[in-house]
Amino acid sequence: AVQVSHENELSEAIENGADSLTIDIGASADAVHLIGRARSLSEKLSIECCGAITIDSARELAEAGADRLSIGALTVSRPPATVSFSIHPF
Repeated sequence: AVQVSHENELSEAIENGADSLTIDIGASADAVHLIGRARSLSEKLSIECCGAITIDSARELAEAGADRLSIGALTVSRPPATVSFSIHPF
């Protein structure tokens, strides 16, 4: 995937054959516009949005055509947890 945050980056990535984009909505003033622009250039393109995604913006981004939403707050801003695994042979 090619990460973009501006329309000129998006256009350049698609023109050069990118088949998957990650749109950083934290750096973009209008992610919905970028999703629409990407879809107009390539319907087959896989689009992921990351960055400042909130509960309120998630639906809007999905309805605009994002295939995936990467919500870092689920992992980055949570307190750490202790996790352990025991692997036993069959």
